[in-house]
Amino acid sequence: MRGRPITPLINIAGENNIVKTNDTDESVLKNFQNFMKEIIENKDETFLSGDQNLVRFVLSKYLNIPEEDLSSLKKLSIIITNDYGLLNQFGTFLPELVLLKLNNSNINSFNDIGTHFNNIECLQMKQCHLKSISGIICLPKLQILDIEDNEVSDLLDIDMCTKLNKINLNKNNISDIDNLTFLASMSNLEYLDIRNNPICYNNEVNIESKLNEVSFILWNHTHNVLSQDIVSKFDEKIYNSPTKKKKK
Repeated sequence: MRGRPITPLINIAGENNIVKTNDTDESVLKNFQNFMKEIIENKDETFLSGDQNLVRFVLSKYLNIPEEDLSSLKKLSIIITNDYGLLNQFGTFLPELVLLKLNNSNINSFNDIGTHFNNIECLQMKQCHLKSISGIICLPKLQILDIEDNEVSDLLDIDMCTKLNKINLNKNNISDIDNLTFLASMSNLEYLDIRNNPICYNNEVNIESKLNEVSFILWNHTHNVLSQDIVSKFDEKIYNSPTKKKKK
């Protein structure tokens, strides 16, 4: 297996760029766990009495910004473990967040993200050990979804996110043809990367014909070898190109 790249500990891409370190993923998670343990032990009475909110305090101190500035953040990139069950409360204190990157975190399903990220438009969760997209319907404004290199096998409910137009499913475990039906019913879907999933190697399934309304599809087949140039152009479309409505 290829090694994961060195990743910033915290990177706020909003109005400020705060706290950047070059730690490995394992160190990031360990640092966060140690951080949580320390503040809980040192501030336990304060949190128990209700004088201070634990989640708000964690976000403020770990991101090194004042608590009053949390509500105005637009973009957040963070590596986190869900062991403490705090991620599903983050959205309460980040109401204006539109872009959330959780790459290399440890998150099993969208249910762990919670129901309060109501304004998220772009969600990136590469290499998060994600097994289920259950709970994705709680992201009503989601337009871009990148869950590359996870363990997702079922796309049930993905079609409930009616604003989704760009999806990266590369390197997952999608094999059931019903999943193509969910994707085909998404009227705004323009770009799809479904490479390196078991369904791509099923000779009885023609992905392009099943998803003929999707403008741009990446998929690998025994007779369809993709060049790196095409892949790069696809990535550029997802992250750099403005969303355009499909012609009727």
